[in-house]
Amino acid sequence: MGELLKSAIFYHSLSVGFMLVVAFINLYFIFYSDDFSKKIKMINPIYYMFFASAGFTGLIILGINQLHITHAVWMMITVFLIIFIMSIKLYKVYKYQPNTTYYRIFAKKKYIVDIVLILVTMSLAYMVK
Repeated sequence: MGELLKSAIFYHSLSVGFMLVVAFINLYFIFYSDDFSKKIKMINPIYYMFFASAGFTGLIILGINQLHITHAVWMMITVFLIIFIMSIKLYKVYKYQPNTTYYRIFAKKKYIVDIVLILVTMSLAYMVK
């Protein structure tokens, strides 16, 4: 059981790290590319794949720990929900206004908030352990 927990934590950290890298790539395209909408449309599935894998491995870790929820786990669940809700809103904005400045502004805010939330959560979670 200990080996499963170690590998789940490793893959959870790995998927969160890759999620950060893809978020930085998306942010780069938003800031410096004129045709950012098509590039982000190609990269977003990768971002959400890592997002889903982080959620899945988090559920595995929670199951291994017999649903023992600490403050760090509550914080991770809250951050997961915030990112999920903001992603839904970004998709709605993209659906109706894909190449407008409003979409660009909202996407900048979303990815900056994602990066800050993930970095704060990672730093606080590692400080607790």
